[in-house]
Amino acid sequence: MPAKLYGIGVGPGDKGYLTLNAIEKLKAVDIIYVPTGKKGQASLAFSIAEPYIPSHTPVKTYHFPMTKDRAVKTKQWDQVAQAMAQDLDQGKSIAFLTLGDPSTYSTFTYLEERLRQDYPVELVAGITSYQAMAAALQVPLVIDEESFTVLPATTSTDLIRLSLKNADTIVIMKIKRHLKKILALLDEENLRDQAQIISQATMEAETVYRDLSDWQGDEKISYFSTMIVRKSKEA
Repeated sequence: MPAKLYGIGVGPGDKGYLTLNAIEKLKAVDIIYVPTGKKGQASLAFSIAEPYIPSHTPVKTYHFPMTKDRAVKTKQWDQVAQAMAQDLDQGKSIAFLTLGDPSTYSTFTYLEERLRQDYPVELVAGITSYQAMAAALQVPLVIDEESFTVLPATTSTDLIRLSLKNADTIVIMKIKRHLKKILALLDEENLRDQAQIISQATMEAETVYRDLSDWQGDEKISYFSTMIVRKSKEA
C-alpha cells in the first residue's frame, strides 16, 4: 500500500462489529499504531483488531494520558504525530486504531489535524457504542423529524441541561464519574424513567440498566458506560 494514514474504527468491543473494510485495511497496512489510556495497560482497541493483524506487522503502542491538562495531551499528540510523519516519509502505510468510530470523540482527530496537510488520510468508519446500545435495547435513536444529541458527561452542566430540554434523544457518554450530576439533571426534567444505561456494550461483561428509579449516583459502573435518554414512546 502507498504511504497513507488510516484512522480505523474497531467498533465498541465485540469483534463481530469490526467492519469488512477495517479488516481489509488491518491486513494490508505496514504499521499499526495502538493507543492506551494508562501506561502498561493492554489496549482494548488492539485486542479487538489483533486476530486480523498479520504476525509480521509492527505494532507501536503509545500512552495517551487521561488528563484535563491540555498541555500534557498536546505534547503527546505532537510526539505521536511526529513519529507517524517519519513512518509516512519512509513510504509506509500506517493505521491508528480507535474504539468506536474515528470521527466520534477519538484521539485520532488530533493526530489527523497535525498530518493531513502533508499526507493522505483516510477514515474507516466504525460502529459506535451508542449504536450498538440502541440495537441491544431495541429502540430507535431517532425517527421522522426528531432531533438527536450526543455529548460527553464531562461537558458543562448547562449544556447537558439544554440538551435534555431540547433534543428528542440524548446520548451521554463517559458517565461513570458524573452519574450523580446526570441523575439530578434527569430529575429536573422528569426524564429518569426515559433513561437507560449500558456498560461495556457488546463485551462479555455487558450490563443493561433499564430501571434507574432507585439510583443515587454512587453506583459502581464501568468506565465504558453510556446513557440513552429517549423521550418519545414511538417505535
